[in-house]
Amino acid sequence: MVPDRREILVQPGFRQPYLWLHIKKTAGTSLHRALGHHYWSPPEPQGWKGVYVPSFLQVETIYWNSVLNRFRTPLGDLMFKKMYYAKQYLYKNFDDIKSFVVVREPVDRCLSMYWYLYREALGNSLRSTPESLPAKVIRKLLRKTKTFDHVQGLERFLETIRELRTDPWKSIHVATHSASVWDDVTDPNGRVLVTDFIKMEHLKEGVERFFQPIAESSVEIQLEHLRASNRNRSQDVSIVSPKAMQQIKELFGRDFELYDSAR
Repeated sequence: MVPDRREILVQPGFRQPYLWLHIKKTAGTSLHRALGHHYWSPPEPQGWKGVYVPSFLQVETIYWNSVLNRFRTPLGDLMFKKMYYAKQYLYKNFDDIKSFVVVREPVDRCLSMYWYLYREALGNSLRSTPESLPAKVIRKLLRKTKTFDHVQGLERFLETIRELRTDPWKSIHVATHSASVWDDVTDPNGRVLVTDFIKMEHLKEGVERFFQPIAESSVEIQLEHLRASNRNRSQDVSIVSPKAMQQIKELFGRDFELYDSAR
């Protein structure tokens, strides 16, 4: 059941409503914290922190952006068309809304996903705790960590993402976290529905530039929560085989275009 479409509210101190679509593995948690009171999340019941998933019908319109960004929020056939869902079912004044997405260089984003799941698989192989589908695949390849082949691990991980594209419910967590940016920001005809794309490496300047024309006063974004990666960049490059590069291009081809056009 979907809610009646409503007009998105203009937040106090702003001249125009805005919408932030959170693409996973693009510093979203850090940005959420940095935006503070400029991004409203619904109150979470005691004991439900991090897992509470209200429906759009349960909360006020000011919280809809946050609900839209939660990977557990069921969107039916538009699970991977979030902006189109927002246009069709949430906001009457969608075309008047200024929106932004943070984009990450696709190869770097894939590597970030991979290392996250590798650490999960490594930890869970010691703890015997539940893990995601790609992490299970990686754990099977692990055997002994000293001899683990990350080239093979990355290739198999990317193949698992391809499999999830046809059956995302095998692991909706991983499927949503590895979704194509292009799919989430376009309608079925390929029309881009987002007004601004910000490169992750220019995050602070880009977000401040986005808010400057719509804020009554200057909006300072504090990104002190942005965590630096501890990955070895040279190791990252060395594990991307020609096969893996081709897989990334096939899975995220249009994302390269979006990244190149971003500021």
